[in-house]
Formats: sequence, structure tokens, C-alpha cells
Amino acid sequence: MSSNDSDKIRLVEEHYQSFWHGNLDDFDQQLSPDFVDESAPPGARQGPLGVKEWAAVARSVFSPMAVTIDDAMVADNVVVVHARWRGRQVVEFMGRQPADGDITFGGIVVWQFGDDGRIARRTAFFDPQTAMKVVPA
Repeated sequence: MSSNDSDKIRLVEEHYQSFWHGNLDDFDQQLSPDFVDESAPPGARQGPLGVKEWAAVARSVFSPMAVTIDDAMVADNVVVVHARWRGRQVVEFMGRQPADGDITFGGIVVWQFGDDGRIARRTAFFDPQTAMKVVPA
């Protein structure tokens, strides 16, 4: 793996950290101004501002949330990660009440990089077998 490949994976890891725990203004450096999230919630705004808005909502619903990247592959300007999320739902969200335990789910996320070295596009595929599984407390 080249250092350029490692830099791309590191940027994806930093983006997850920023999304769940860091400064939302980091998105302005991580994401291209015309960033497109193919897997954004319905009606969500695109671009870094849309990601900031969704991150604020997600943080208020799931706190704390940890993301573990199990595997990553880089091909040219694309990074594909197989990851797992684990956190606690703390408020009602989309008709689902908080559970007595952590929420876990897994999936594959495809991150496409632009010519500026920032993330230009995200497409997520979540595993229906693990979607929002509750791990008892």
C-alpha cells in the first residue's frame, strides 16, 4: 500500500472521528465543497453543510458511537471500508424508542476522492442482518 493510499484511509478514519466526536468544521477540509452523499437520509442537504447537520442529529440520537474499520481497500481514487458501528441510542428516533443496550450494525462504505484530495462522494451499504441490532446491557 502506498503512502497516498494510507493517507486516504487515514482521512476516512479522521472523518468518522469528526462525525461522531470531533469538530464539525473539520468537514470543510475533509469534504469537497460539492460533496455528494448517495446514502444521506431523505431530504438531507448535500455538501459539507448537510453532513454537519446530519452529524449534529446523529450525535444527539446515538451517544457515544464508535466506528471500527475491519478492512479497507484502495483503488485509485476510491476507498472501500468494511466497518462496524456501536453506540447507545439515547432518544426516540424515527419511531424507534431507545433500547436497553448498545445498538450495533455493520456495512460497507465506498468513499470516492476528488482531484483536490478530499472526499467527494459517499455510498453506504448496510448489512440487514446486523441493522440496528441491540446488544443487551
